[in-house]
Amino acid sequence: EISLGLVGSEMCIRDSITSLHQRPNPTRDIGNEIAAVAVVMEDVRRNVTRDYRAVRGVQLYFELVTLERDIDSSDCTPPGNGGGGDELSFVLTPGWQGGVAAAASLRDRFERVVTAQWKKKQHAGPACAYRRVFLLTWDRRNTGASSFGYEDSSVPVLVDEAADLRALISSDFLGLPNVHLYGFSSGARVSLRMLADSPDAVRGVVACPPTGGAFPARVVADKYYTQYVVVVVVVVVVVVVVVV
Repeated sequence: EISLGLVGSEMCIRDSITSLHQRPNPTRDIGNEIAAVAVVMEDVRRNVTRDYRAVRGVQLYFELVTLERDIDSSDCTPPGNGGGGDELSFVLTPGWQGGVAAAASLRDRFERVVTAQWKKKQHAGPACAYRRVFLLTWDRRNTGASSFGYEDSSVPVLVDEAADLRALISSDFLGLPNVHLYGFSSGARVSLRMLADSPDAVRGVVACPPTGGAFPARVVADKYYTQYVVVVVVVVVVVVVVVV
């Protein structure tokens, strides 16, 4: 069974972690929750890996935060983790072209929610059931610090990006367990496409907020590409005129 949430931006953090196994609840206020989870735990081990992986003809940049703690049966009363073992992975896929840098504050908020649930212990929420949590943010091809790749123009970019993500988290590369995808804007579309193409690799998806429809179809090409092409053409023309 796969959990799927399509939610507005104000509910994203809360419902991704505290409602892994239920529908989002739009009546709760996120503001106080985020303020309440700004905690630091001395007994949590934290490791950050920043690196590139060659995936399907491109170099994908990623940052992986690993949170780990010692746990025994007395640490908390978990609500059950759906058979996911003692490890949990969140894969955060940013939208637009900002990449990992644009998602840093979001990842930090995820981290604070997880550590807060570990600290509360009794009836703390789904994160309490896990000993190790992975938080992956990555740059899609042609965005952020990842390389460009348009070798096969017959394949939509969205299909390529979803396949890139599947390969990145697979056992051949990062080998992330118990994966829940979290994407916003175009990152939400990538997450949903990966779910459609590889449902066996995903335990949950939060699309927050997804974008699509007629209006984005009209403006995305210009915002992502056309405006930069125009600038390049203008620069080239100016250089030619000056040289001549």
